[in-house]
Amino acid sequence: HERGGIEALPVVTDTMFNIEQGRATLVVLVLCCLSLSLAHEQNHTVAGIVWPEGETGGDVRVSGASGEPELAPGQDPTINELFRWSIENSDPEELKRQAQKPHTLEDLRERKKALDELLDAMRDIPDEHKLIKEAIDTLNSNEKLAEAEQALLNLKEMLSYAPVDFSNDLFGMGGVHAVVRHTFGEEDAVAAAAFWTLGIAAANNPTGQAHQIEAGVLARALEVVRSGSEEEVLAKALYSLSALLRGNLDGRLAFYSEGGVDAVLQFLHNHHASGRLVRKALQLVGALAVDEAEAGGGGAALLDPKLAAAVLAQLQHRDLDTQEKTLVAALSLIKVHPGMKPLFAAAGAGHILLEEAAKWAVDSSIDGADSSEWVLEVQNLYKAVQAALLQ
Repeated sequence: HERGGIEALPVVTDTMFNIEQGRATLVVLVLCCLSLSLAHEQNHTVAGIVWPEGETGGDVRVSGASGEPELAPGQDPTINELFRWSIENSDPEELKRQAQKPHTLEDLRERKKALDELLDAMRDIPDEHKLIKEAIDTLNSNEKLAEAEQALLNLKEMLSYAPVDFSNDLFGMGGVHAVVRHTFGEEDAVAAAAFWTLGIAAANNPTGQAHQIEAGVLARALEVVRSGSEEEVLAKALYSLSALLRGNLDGRLAFYSEGGVDAVLQFLHNHHASGRLVRKALQLVGALAVDEAEAGGGGAALLDPKLAAAVLAQLQHRDLDTQEKTLVAALSLIKVHPGMKPLFAAAGAGHILLEEAAKWAVDSSIDGADSSEWVLEVQNLYKAVQAALLQ
């Protein structure tokens, strides 16, 4: 279920480059080399370590006379596991003894060579700004859709790692226009990746939100919502809209002036929309109402009898997740402006709430009805909306 409304991150592909993990790997390799060196001096066997193929995860354990790290069958080593193994197999006293014993000139040369190689490897790790620039260059110049999609996913991964800092770098380098251009792409996967990247870049970032509105992201996302594009593109466009508008007064004003409420209404009236997309639209409506209430704006732009009726109509969906998000959106709208109560009353809210609550309470076939805790939460939401209408 999408109960938290959080856009899940995709599985990172093998080609994505994690800068910090690369640096951490070098540190761990140093520690492992020290540990293996000690083991060698203590006449342990330190022939090559063979790691079995399989899924990541699991604990490294030391067994056998060699003192080498081993994994359970079907497990691969991780940086944390190697780090833990290197610490557990390091003897501080032995390290101190080795440091104090005299070394030959050849020993020092070998150690200097090893350190120089490590430093060269660290210098070869590209910095974040270079990676962002490379991704932008790919988006601007490459016509191969697969490479454009990969560049967008790489950008999204970096933005997820440090959203505000990397988002501002993206805007400063002119990357937002390159990303927006790919929302018009012929390939749905590329357009979806572009909207996803824009959503992450805008989240909780006033500077990024302002740049995106200026670049036309709001207008483009509304165009996609109105057009009824492929589901994944629509899902990411709605996510991008939510991130762009959250906590953003200028963004909300632009949304209202560009007919955003009508676009969402049109979408909610689309009987072919999946439950997943309906939930995202309801979350957008609820977030707008919450922001209006927090900003003290009154929510006059949301005073639309058709919006109240469209929200209530979503209670017909036979799953608790959609019912929950419908009730949250309704409650948020009712609280944002006193004029909302008569609009919901005129839409038959009292009768609909009683009828739907009674219907699903005895219908075990509803998706999610087997979760007693969740059922109780939705029951309380029904009561809260009914109480808010009577106040």
